[in-house]
Amino acid sequence: MNNGESISDFQKRFTHLINHLVDLGRKFEEEELNLKVLQCLDRSWQTKVSAIEESKDLTSLTLATLFGKLRDHEQKLHIFEENEQQDKKGKGFNKKANKKEEASTSSYNCFECGKPGHIKAECPNLLKKQQEEKKVKKNVKGKRAYIAWEDNDSSTTSDEFEFEEKNLCLMVGADQDTIVSDSDLESNPVYDQLQEAFIQIHKEAVKLDALNSKLKNKLSWYENALIRAEQELEILKNEHDNVQTIFNFNEAHC
Repeated sequence: MNNGESISDFQKRFTHLINHLVDLGRKFEEEELNLKVLQCLDRSWQTKVSAIEESKDLTSLTLATLFGKLRDHEQKLHIFEENEQQDKKGKGFNKKANKKEEASTSSYNCFECGKPGHIKAECPNLLKKQQEEKKVKKNVKGKRAYIAWEDNDSSTTSDEFEFEEKNLCLMVGADQDTIVSDSDLESNPVYDQLQEAFIQIHKEAVKLDALNSKLKNKLSWYENALIRAEQELEILKNEHDNVQTIFNFNEAHC
């Protein structure tokens, strides 16, 4: 048996040679033909050869049955190898899909600071501004309480009081201006909702793409299985022809 040669090709070549020898007057016993076939197989078939020799009587085993068992074993090996390759491809694709999803998520830019990796509602700068805004509001309340206390207990003159009151009012007004400007930078719910919706849609698209690739792999596997079934049918037809040839030969010499 040649390297890379299939059992079907080997059977055709072996049968062709035996038929020529039979035409030349050479006679073969069934056991002798079976032994020749098993001896022609390479080392990769050693396990199967040993199993056949231990479980079957080579004198009662027909040549067609022997080749059938060898083809079945060859078919199982091909299916096992294809399943292993598909599993490796599937694992590789899942890793790529996960990396792709992580990369796509980190590519979003924040509307607040312009940096990637987070949305506006989660921006550290915005959270910091909101905390500062709360502190400003507390300071304003404290200053108002201080003014009320000064109205009751302060011993300063009315002119000094008016001067301090004006200064306090200016400070409060400046703080209020700061509050207004900060409020303009608060999180916009419309932008946040749109961005969240886009992220969810993108994740679904990645999942559908992975599912599509998986279905394509299954379709390819079934197509290959159909091709193998057609090849098997062709082999069975050839085997039938060989059996018919042997049958005709035996009838002619009986």
